[in-house]
Amino acid sequence: MHNPKTLPPADTAGDQSGRDDTEAAFAASLAIDLERARRLQRPFRQAAEVLAHVSEGALLTALDGTILWTNTAVCRITGHPQSELVGATPARFRSGRHDDQFYARMWAAIATEGSWRGEIWNRRATGEVFPEWLTISTLRSTNGTPAGYIAVFSDLTSLRDSEDALQHIAHHDPLTGLPNRTLLLDRLRHAIEHARRRQEQFSILFVDLDRFKPINDSLGHEAGDVVLRSLAERLSTRLRHADTIARFGGDEFVVVLDPDPDENSAAQVALDIVRLLGEPVDVDAHHRAAVGASIGIARYPDDGRHVSELLQHADTAMYSAKEAGGGTWRFYRKALTEAARRRLRIQEGLRRAVDEQTLTAHYLPLYCTDGARIMAVEAVARWTHPELGSIPPAEFLPIAAQTQLIRRVGALVRSLAFPAIASLQRASETPLDLILNMHQRELADPDCVPHLVYLSREHEVALDRIVIDVREEALLRDARQVAPQLHSLAERGVRFVIDDFGTGHLSLANLLRLPIHGLKVDRTIVRKLPADADAKTLCSLAAEIARRLNIAIIAEGVETSTQLDSVAELGFQAWQGFLGTAALPLSSVHPLLPGNRSPQPEP
Repeated sequence: MHNPKTLPPADTAGDQSGRDDTEAAFAASLAIDLERARRLQRPFRQAAEVLAHVSEGALLTALDGTILWTNTAVCRITGHPQSELVGATPARFRSGRHDDQFYARMWAAIATEGSWRGEIWNRRATGEVFPEWLTISTLRSTNGTPAGYIAVFSDLTSLRDSEDALQHIAHHDPLTGLPNRTLLLDRLRHAIEHARRRQEQFSILFVDLDRFKPINDSLGHEAGDVVLRSLAERLSTRLRHADTIARFGGDEFVVVLDPDPDENSAAQVALDIVRLLGEPVDVDAHHRAAVGASIGIARYPDDGRHVSELLQHADTAMYSAKEAGGGTWRFYRKALTEAARRRLRIQEGLRRAVDEQTLTAHYLPLYCTDGARIMAVEAVARWTHPELGSIPPAEFLPIAAQTQLIRRVGALVRSLAFPAIASLQRASETPLDLILNMHQRELADPDCVPHLVYLSREHEVALDRIVIDVREEALLRDARQVAPQLHSLAERGVRFVIDDFGTGHLSLANLLRLPIHGLKVDRTIVRKLPADADAKTLCSLAAEIARRLNIAIIAEGVETSTQLDSVAELGFQAWQGFLGTAALPLSSVHPLLPGNRSPQPEP
């Protein structure tokens, strides 16, 4: 383009035609340059018309990067006014998250391929860094030469927030906000890899709440949720930022202490957690709930080098804490694994025994205190494992109670006991009752009442000759589920005796509210008679309660004649124990019935 300053001055000599020729040449040259400018701007104008109203940000730059134009979306997304951007360069948006090599690769791709697209972090006018999806393309003139660049970008903030929210939902418990099982397993794998590389140790604590089920049963699941959220917050306040606390499921939590140099620190954390979770929780304006925790501790690498091993061993240690009465903690030891393996073998073998109906029943006599006459027989499950030998009920019934097996075991024992009592009643000169031990899960089963009614009719055994032993635990923990069944059976004549009375915390209100016909004082109390004054006082109080309520009082575990004399003197109507006989097979019970020679107490 010619520069007008090169024109001759106005007072320069020359003819008119010379001046006309010069002006004509200048006008022609200027027209050519204006046309070139219009051709150069044409692609920008066309692009601008297309991109002016799209929701994505769009801007046009010259080849040197100078911003020539932006649409309104750029201003909305970045917060910069258009007047501030035109004439500037996109370097104004740089976030500082990308190094020079990143931009060098970008411009190399644009130079060779004509475009680049990808995710990039930029900065708003407020200073906030945000992600965007950016496409930069070379803009060419009509003859194909590069004329500038067009950049189109989308703000990914809302999409990234949605992805983060979905990621949080996928890896966190919705009730407590804690990491869930999936995230826990991932963090455990990282902890193991990290500890392996650095030759460090860490601990995991398997936390199971004590006495949580009664809260759900008595106050409802909403109250249970309040308790879980409150206890999760307490756990979180006790741990370091580097530690992980996850809700493993139900009322179970897992804590990962990483790193953890010795057992003492893990024990201190466990002790603090037991104290924290033992403090009552305000459920609402009218109720406070007291739970507690049993904790099992396993350490890497001594107790396992894999996720599954560590969790299994911590869980095993937790059950050891439960068996110790709860509200405490235990470290994993190899002996616990042997016990756990035995439990698993018993559980698997018991399932087969129920399927194949290889369980049997023995019968424990219940005697009158005035003459040792047999009043009733108690059906007791018996089982011989094909490899482990005879397994006592005290070992296999609690294992069955942890699963649905207890219902099938109970149903099988009842199916054996009803024809047995029918046989004994025909042979007895006096009325004879059948005592059945029923777990709270059996009593809560809707099929419980129909099954007993069916067996009664099938074997012609009146339901008023049936006595059911109910443990205090059932009335403490599952009263709401058990009570309807108790009342339904009581209306049909079935009687109920509270088993192991004196070992729990059953309220007198439950005694009045439920159809209880007797109390059976636990053997751990009876065996201390007559020397122990506290045991004698407790038995005396139990007998007085039974007398006032007009119900029976029975002594368990009578082993000596002096114990029998004591319970008789205190007003007990019946007893059972080794002084009479242990549980016997049906064929051995027949000779003991009234009319035959009854066992006599020791002289």
